[in-house]
Amino acid sequence: MNKDKNLLIIIPSLNIGGTETQVTLLVKELITLEYNVKVLVRKGLYNSEIPDFLLKRIIEIPNLPGFHPLLLISLFKIIKSEKKIVIFSYLDQMNIAVGLLSFFLNFKWYSSERSNPHFHNSLYQKFSRFLMRNSEVLVNNKLAFDYYLKNKYKVTIINNFLKYFNFSTEKISLKKNYYIFSRFSASKNIDFVLLAWEQANIDANLYLIGHGPLTNYLKEYINSKELKNVFIKNDVTQETILNDYNFFISASLYEGVSNSALEALCLNNLLILSKIPGHIELVNNLNICLFNLDDIKDLVSKLITTNKFNIDQYLNLLNQQKEILKDFDNENLLKKYLKLLN
Repeated sequence: MNKDKNLLIIIPSLNIGGTETQVTLLVKELITLEYNVKVLVRKGLYNSEIPDFLLKRIIEIPNLPGFHPLLLISLFKIIKSEKKIVIFSYLDQMNIAVGLLSFFLNFKWYSSERSNPHFHNSLYQKFSRFLMRNSEVLVNNKLAFDYYLKNKYKVTIINNFLKYFNFSTEKISLKKNYYIFSRFSASKNIDFVLLAWEQANIDANLYLIGHGPLTNYLKEYINSKELKNVFIKNDVTQETILNDYNFFISASLYEGVSNSALEALCLNNLLILSKIPGHIELVNNLNICLFNLDDIKDLVSKLITTNKFNIDQYLNLLNQQKEILKDFDNENLLKKYLKLLN
């Protein structure tokens, strides 16, 4: 194996999420080009449902804080012979461990930050950013790019891989099924959507797809409010989203570029998104798709309006949104990664 094709990818966890999807797709592409890819992940923070080609490349490390001596020793043993490392980190403490070791070991590292740094200001996240000055930062949105450039980091914009083929809109049927596809966590703001859904009182269904720390809370909320047309699912198939759902909702408090939104567009779902920088950039400030998080009535209005769409209105707006996908090309994205790594 050519040593220039050795690559170590570090990610805190490989559970459900957009960053995990990007790692999976990147590894898959690099394997086809005969890269020797290894993936470091914290012990226990991945599930058996991940693809076999990724599972066989996993190296477990202790699930410990970034300053912990055992974590630093474990990382040192693994990365001492590495020349290229990409860390997908959410400004995680793993950045701290790798950043500290970068002062003592000779490797080139890239810190791939898939969110916006403005929202990550804990003490360890600030220290993580300080150490990242020794890396090249990879971001997927202009807001993050401007932040790192202004603060004199070496930074590159590198877009998301698309998980799905961009399907034709010729055979769409309108079924008035809305859905959220995300990790059930506080930053995804799902209870905001449920409150708006209750107030809108439209003749439609809402599906919450995913899992996470708020799963039980959401179940209890739905039951207590007797929301008969709201359902929780762990997962759905590509065919279900393509054939049975029409509207994708995200009320996230912050995002970089949302994988779930891009996947929804590929599968012919209209986007209804919170008016935050990552979403505004994604839909090019197309206001009919965006709602304010400080006004619940704005989302209520969007739900009522979209529920009244006929097929022509739906297709007109969907085709405007699908123009976004022209900026996301897996082949060109892979070439950009290869230019960085070679």
